[in-house]
Amino acid sequence: MKKPSFLIFCISISWVLNAQQQTYIGIESGVTNDQFEFFDDGDLMVSIPINNFRGGVILGHSFGDLFSLETGFFLKNYTEGFGFEMPMFRGTSTSSSIRTWQIPFRIKPRVKLFSDNLFFTPTIGFHYCINRDHLLRNERNSLGHSNFINYQYDADYTRSPTFLLLETGLGLR
Repeated sequence: MKKPSFLIFCISISWVLNAQQQTYIGIESGVTNDQFEFFDDGDLMVSIPINNFRGGVILGHSFGDLFSLETGFFLKNYTEGFGFEMPMFRGTSTSSSIRTWQIPFRIKPRVKLFSDNLFFTPTIGFHYCINRDHLLRNERNSLGHSNFINYQYDADYTRSPTFLLLETGLGLR
Protein backbone atom coordinates (compact mmCIF):
# COMPACT_ATOMS: atom_id res chain seq x y z
CA MET A 1 0.00 0.00 0.00
CA LYS A 2 2.85 2.40 0.77
CA LYS A 3 4.61 1.92 -2.59
CA PRO A 4 1.57 2.73 -4.80
CA SER A 5 0.73 5.75 -2.64
CA PHE A 6 4.29 7.03 -2.92
CA LEU A 7 4.29 6.46 -6.69
CA ILE A 8 1.01 8.40 -7.09
CA PHE A 9 2.42 11.21 -4.94
CA CYS A 10 5.60 11.42 -7.08
CA ILE A 11 3.63 11.47 -10.34
CA SER A 12 1.30 14.20 -9.06
CA ILE A 13 4.28 16.31 -7.93
CA SER A 14 5.85 15.88 -11.40
CA TRP A 15 2.66 17.14 -13.06
CA VAL A 16 2.53 20.12 -10.72
CA LEU A 17 6.17 20.95 -11.44
CA ASN A 18 5.62 20.75 -15.20
CA ALA A 19 2.59 23.04 -14.91
CA GLN A 20 4.52 25.56 -12.81
CA GLN A 21 7.74 25.86 -14.82
CA GLN A 22 8.20 29.50 -13.86
CA THR A 23 7.73 29.01 -10.09
CA TYR A 24 10.44 27.32 -8.07
CA ILE A 25 11.26 26.38 -4.48
CA GLY A 26 14.70 25.61 -3.13
CA ILE A 27 17.05 25.40 -0.21
CA GLU A 28 19.70 28.06 0.22
CA SER A 29 22.62 27.95 2.63
CA GLY A 30 26.00 29.55 2.97
CA VAL A 31 28.94 30.44 5.12
CA THR A 32 29.14 34.04 6.31
CA ASN A 33 31.87 36.18 7.80
CA ASP A 34 30.29 38.54 10.33
CA GLN A 35 31.91 41.90 11.00
CA PHE A 36 32.22 42.96 14.63
CA GLU A 37 33.12 46.60 15.31
CA PHE A 38 34.93 47.63 18.47
CA PHE A 39 36.91 50.48 19.94
CA ASP A 40 40.23 49.93 21.69
CA ASP A 41 42.14 52.80 23.19
CA GLY A 42 45.10 50.54 23.97
CA ASP A 43 45.78 49.33 20.39
CA LEU A 44 45.99 45.68 21.43
CA MET A 45 42.70 44.39 19.99
CA VAL A 46 42.53 43.02 16.44
CA SER A 47 39.74 41.78 14.19
CA ILE A 48 39.48 38.02 13.79
CA PRO A 49 37.59 35.92 11.23
CA ILE A 50 34.10 35.19 12.54
CA ASN A 51 32.75 32.44 10.29
CA ASN A 52 29.11 31.52 10.65
CA PHE A 53 26.29 29.70 8.82
CA ARG A 54 22.90 30.71 7.48
CA GLY A 55 20.27 28.59 5.81
CA GLY A 56 16.67 28.55 4.74
CA VAL A 57 14.03 27.98 2.10
CA ILE A 58 13.50 30.17 -0.96
CA LEU A 59 10.41 30.56 -3.19
CA GLY A 60 10.70 32.35 -6.52
CA HIS A 61 8.91 33.11 -9.76
CA SER A 62 10.57 33.83 -13.12
CA PHE A 63 9.04 36.25 -15.59
CA GLY A 64 10.46 34.82 -18.79
CA ASP A 65 14.02 35.85 -19.51
CA LEU A 66 13.48 39.31 -17.99
CA PHE A 67 13.76 38.88 -14.22
CA SER A 68 12.68 36.82 -11.21
CA LEU A 69 11.26 37.68 -7.79
CA GLU A 70 12.17 35.70 -4.68
CA THR A 71 11.15 35.47 -1.04
CA GLY A 72 11.69 32.90 1.67
CA PHE A 73 12.64 32.25 5.26
CA PHE A 74 16.15 32.05 6.78
CA LEU A 75 17.74 31.43 10.16
CA LYS A 76 20.91 33.39 10.88
CA ASN A 77 22.90 33.73 14.09
CA TYR A 78 25.32 36.65 14.26
CA THR A 79 28.58 36.22 16.11
CA GLU A 80 30.74 38.73 17.90
CA GLY A 81 34.41 38.41 18.59
CA PHE A 82 37.80 40.06 18.84
CA GLY A 83 41.38 39.10 19.39
CA PHE A 84 44.46 40.36 21.20
CA GLU A 85 47.76 40.63 19.39
CA MET A 86 50.83 41.05 21.57
CA PRO A 87 54.37 39.74 21.50
CA MET A 88 54.35 36.24 23.01
CA PHE A 89 50.54 36.26 23.44
CA ARG A 90 47.57 35.89 21.12
CA GLY A 91 44.04 35.34 22.38
CA THR A 92 40.53 35.45 20.95
CA SER A 93 37.00 35.70 22.30
CA THR A 94 33.85 34.82 20.31
CA SER A 95 30.23 34.21 21.19
CA SER A 96 26.77 34.25 19.62
CA SER A 97 25.20 37.67 19.88
CA ILE A 98 21.92 37.93 17.96
CA ARG A 99 19.79 35.07 16.66
CA THR A 100 17.49 36.17 13.82
CA TRP A 101 14.72 35.00 11.53
CA GLN A 102 15.01 36.68 8.12
CA ILE A 103 12.49 37.11 5.30
CA PRO A 104 14.18 38.18 2.05
CA PHE A 105 12.56 40.06 -0.84
CA ARG A 106 14.75 40.04 -3.97
CA ILE A 107 14.61 41.00 -7.61
CA LYS A 108 17.02 39.35 -10.05
CA PRO A 109 17.14 40.91 -13.53
CA ARG A 110 18.66 38.77 -16.29
CA VAL A 111 21.09 39.94 -18.92
CA LYS A 112 21.67 37.47 -21.74
CA LEU A 113 25.33 36.72 -22.36
CA PHE A 114 26.66 34.60 -25.22
CA SER A 115 23.75 32.21 -25.69
CA ASP A 116 20.14 31.66 -24.67
CA ASN A 117 21.32 29.44 -21.82
CA LEU A 118 23.77 31.74 -20.03
CA PHE A 119 22.58 34.83 -18.13
CA PHE A 120 24.27 37.40 -15.88
CA THR A 121 21.98 37.90 -12.86
CA PRO A 122 22.58 40.82 -10.50
CA THR A 123 20.55 40.69 -7.28
CA ILE A 124 19.09 43.53 -5.25
CA GLY A 125 16.77 43.20 -2.30
CA PHE A 126 16.35 43.49 1.41
CA HIS A 127 15.86 41.18 4.38
CA TYR A 128 13.25 41.90 7.03
CA CYS A 129 14.93 40.56 10.19
CA ILE A 130 13.36 39.61 13.51
CA ASN A 131 15.68 39.72 16.52
CA ARG A 132 14.81 36.54 18.44
CA ASP A 133 16.83 37.72 21.45
CA HIS A 134 15.01 41.04 21.80
CA LEU A 135 13.12 40.01 24.93
CA LEU A 136 15.42 37.23 26.13
CA ARG A 137 18.66 39.08 26.73
CA ASN A 138 19.02 42.47 28.33
CA GLU A 139 22.71 43.16 28.35
CA ARG A 140 25.96 41.23 28.19
CA ASN A 141 28.92 42.08 30.35
CA SER A 142 32.15 40.14 30.02
CA LEU A 143 35.25 40.32 32.10
CA GLY A 144 38.41 38.60 31.08
CA HIS A 145 41.79 38.19 32.64
CA SER A 146 45.05 36.71 31.49
CA ASN A 147 48.63 37.28 32.53
CA PHE A 148 48.80 40.28 30.20
CA ILE A 149 45.33 41.80 29.71
CA ASN A 150 42.25 42.73 31.70
CA TYR A 151 39.21 43.64 29.59
CA GLN A 152 35.52 44.39 29.89
CA TYR A 153 32.93 44.90 27.19
CA ASP A 154 29.26 45.72 27.30
CA ALA A 155 26.72 44.98 24.57
CA ASP A 156 22.97 45.62 24.42
CA TYR A 157 20.97 43.52 21.93
CA THR A 158 17.51 44.66 22.97
CA ARG A 159 17.36 47.97 21.12
CA SER A 160 15.50 46.75 18.08
CA PRO A 161 13.06 43.84 17.79
CA THR A 162 13.22 44.13 13.96
CA PHE A 163 15.63 45.61 11.44
CA LEU A 164 16.26 45.71 7.68
CA LEU A 165 19.34 44.57 5.77
CA LEU A 166 20.18 45.44 2.17
CA GLU A 167 21.29 42.59 -0.10
CA THR A 168 23.25 42.80 -3.34
CA GLY A 169 24.90 40.10 -5.39
CA LEU A 170 26.13 38.97 -8.79
CA GLY A 171 25.62 35.59 -10.40
CA LEU A 172 25.56 33.49 -13.54
CA ARG A 173 22.66 31.28 -14.45
